[in-house]
Amino acid sequence: MKDKQQDYFNQILKHLDKYHVRKTVNENLSNLALIVKKNKDIEILIQQMLHYEDSAQTIRSQWRVILDHTGNINLISLLGKDDVIRKEMLQNIPWFIQYADFNNAGEIVYQLSKLDASGEAIAHHFEALNQYCFIHKDCLYVPLLQFRPEMATEKVKKNFEVLKLCGPEEFFSMIKAMKNVKGLEMEYQQYTFWANLYSQLQMPQCNQYQKENVGSIFRQIIYDKDDIRREKQMIIEAVLAQENMDSHAPCIQTQIGYNSIVLKIGDKIIKMGRKKEFEIPYHPKIMMPKFRKKYKTNRQFMPNFILEVFDYGMVEPTDVSDEELLNIFQTLEEAGIFWGDAKKDNVVRLKEDNTIAPYIKGEDFNMVGFLKDERFPTEQHQVLKKGELVISDLDFLQPESQINHYSLHIDKVILRYMNANRKKKKMYDLICRTYGIDPINHLEKKNVQWNEYEK
Repeated sequence: MKDKQQDYFNQILKHLDKYHVRKTVNENLSNLALIVKKNKDIEILIQQMLHYEDSAQTIRSQWRVILDHTGNINLISLLGKDDVIRKEMLQNIPWFIQYADFNNAGEIVYQLSKLDASGEAIAHHFEALNQYCFIHKDCLYVPLLQFRPEMATEKVKKNFEVLKLCGPEEFFSMIKAMKNVKGLEMEYQQYTFWANLYSQLQMPQCNQYQKENVGSIFRQIIYDKDDIRREKQMIIEAVLAQENMDSHAPCIQTQIGYNSIVLKIGDKIIKMGRKKEFEIPYHPKIMMPKFRKKYKTNRQFMPNFILEVFDYGMVEPTDVSDEELLNIFQTLEEAGIFWGDAKKDNVVRLKEDNTIAPYIKGEDFNMVGFLKDERFPTEQHQVLKKGELVISDLDFLQPESQINHYSLHIDKVILRYMNANRKKKKMYDLICRTYGIDPINHLEKKNVQWNEYEK
């Protein structure tokens, strides 16, 4: 039976350009809306019918019935593309309020907000719509800020903590709408920097996991105490100022990972997000950060927020021989440090001395995340000179006695050394078991793509 209904519907779509077919559809549109259960099917039908004036006339007289019978809220914005229906919809917001319930009110407001010139009508009925609207709050508050700013000030201040619970995209769209609204200057100033930074991210290119990661990072920034959020902003603004940029600068390059966001600002790299481990063993072969700090939170989704700044203007990519790479690995090994992603891409050459940042002095040296451990003393930093090699990626540096994360992105020369070394053979075997492959044999294959194995 269902197949016959689908075949019938397909025939209608195929011959809708014929007047007698449209006449039959027009006369039975309300019943057809009951029969067609696939939301996409009815959307396609309505979209095509609106191209024909005779069918458009029928839809204009029955749009409420269509919405009632289909229960398809997406049809609101589709039907509203017709000017006659759109104007009637905006004049009859109370009908949508009756049509709404706790489950769909937010989506209804969202669909209405897509209609041209809908802002004033939504703002006029703000109180009634807001009773049931628990998602897409921006679709209510942005029109209110635009068309009823005097009313919006009171509502925003009263509900600001609730509005923070919205997703970052919704929250930041409301922040941008607060510009020049009297009484909301403080709220606007607190968050406008982050709203501008968020808009720089290339979200459509991200997969779902990356989008969730971005959401977690910016949610934490929204929830931060004011002084912590200001400190994070101050650090990023200082970097921007050094490169003569601001948070609007389109030349900020962004990269979204699975745990962090990377901002490339001139020669500076800023990384913010979460990490499995923050504290690392100190060694002079490590490139000194300009800023690195862990912020503890009370949020389960991100217990630690990390902010790092590195100046890649002080280093340059370089060719690294197998012997040089192995020498660095063994130097760290002698210091009791395991380098869990030892590869040539993570080694750079100093263009200037590897000095520590001016704000890091004495006991504050551990502020940048070096372990407070007598095995890795930080009291007297050994400054490596221009031209020497240093490690530029700190994520997989850990004490050999506390190894808990490692990568498959390890150079062949290191893997062979580990496999041949009695003390390191256990680590090599552990990598084999973890990833289910022999990494040396796998590296011999052409065009290896490690990311499919990375954990």
